[in-house]
Amino acid sequence: MTKNKLRSKNKGISILLLLAEFFCVFTGCGLISDSPSLQDPIESSVEDTRSAPIEAAYLKEIFMDYENTIPEGALEWIEYYNEMYGENSASDVILTEEEVASINREIIDASADVYEMEITGGSYTGDEVRAMIEKYSIPSATSVRLDGSAITYAEREQILANRNLESIPDEVEKRTAVIISRCSLRALPTNIGFYNAGDTYFDRIQETELIAGFPVFVLHESFDGEFLFVESYYYHGWVSRNFVAYCGEVDYALFTNPEKYVTVTSTRVFANGAVLDMGARLPYISEESDKFYVYIPNREDDGTMTLFKTQIPKSAAVYKSLPLTMENYYAQAFKYLGTDYGWGGAGRNIDCSGYVCAVMRSFGIYLPRNTGDQSTMDVLLTYLSGAGDENIKSAIESSNTPTAIYRPGHVMLYLGTRGGVVYVIHASSGANKVIVSPLTNISNITGILQIK
Repeated sequence: MTKNKLRSKNKGISILLLLAEFFCVFTGCGLISDSPSLQDPIESSVEDTRSAPIEAAYLKEIFMDYENTIPEGALEWIEYYNEMYGENSASDVILTEEEVASINREIIDASADVYEMEITGGSYTGDEVRAMIEKYSIPSATSVRLDGSAITYAEREQILANRNLESIPDEVEKRTAVIISRCSLRALPTNIGFYNAGDTYFDRIQETELIAGFPVFVLHESFDGEFLFVESYYYHGWVSRNFVAYCGEVDYALFTNPEKYVTVTSTRVFANGAVLDMGARLPYISEESDKFYVYIPNREDDGTMTLFKTQIPKSAAVYKSLPLTMENYYAQAFKYLGTDYGWGGAGRNIDCSGYVCAVMRSFGIYLPRNTGDQSTMDVLLTYLSGAGDENIKSAIESSNTPTAIYRPGHVMLYLGTRGGVVYVIHASSGANKVIVSPLTNISNITGILQIK
């Protein structure tokens, strides 16, 4: 991003953003909610052009021209940062593309819960896949549906049987596939939610969300054929088959190791019936002055992938990944301000660690999904548990690059310190949305993760 972008922020807010008041309703995978956000969803214009599976020859030259929209709330923190560290310092690039790739490699090597998705053709033993599936147990008999109705013993037995464990072969091939639209990844092959009585957001078998363009390995199929057990870069679990498109290795590589690609920088874009979330990475085709042309994956009736050509406004995406600057960090974080909280990303909403993952994916950084995994992976971390309030606060205040702050079961993004008060932005289950708040209790901070 050039340094004059901040000065021209008003013209940088696209007319498309100001006028977009579109909504999209999906069935299955919890895609019913249309949560509020200070950045409205963007509807892309669709070229009704279907493509057969393609190879790298389709790639065109690029213009390298884009402008990241800066939400109003982010401006004061960008100005704060420039005052603290020097004029225009918020526009300085913190990590190069090569350094980001190196960090991702370190994360994969250091974390048992981040998986290598680029290497194809491998397999697991049947016992390994069975252990992955049986890691998840069915919630206690006191769990009920969202409406408070009981989940019967017979239903529970049917869900467990639907795991189809007896059909797992001795050797399980990793079948290559791509997620076609945001969907829920579940601990068990069912759409039934398991809630505690009176709870309205914590579905105990909702694990996470998978977003459009995510490469996955399909490892197993449920007995009824409606769910697939998959491996993504940060999770194993069950997804509806309707969101998974099988593909060969050449097309799979378009979503794992593309030569040229576009990253969605808006919180959400609707394109050809698909929901494209922040950090979604799509094969680049070409561009015009105000838009990118990309391919989005589509699932045929037989489960195989074809590709649709669509266009995304440059106010909602960037060529390759967004440069890692503090200006962009603040902009990406504040785009989610006001978005509803959703445990495990349910209902197209966001939880605390999913929020951190989405913001960091904008820059091409792929963190583990869960707070516990992020805060214990021995990469980029400074452990602060038991360090004392003075040392904890000093470590936080010395951070001048994108920083996540951890306490047991929760993660927040650091904004800065004003008047001796530490401020964070985070997806709060208590407030039920993404909010900015002062960090009044720092004695239980366990560590900070600095992207540097």
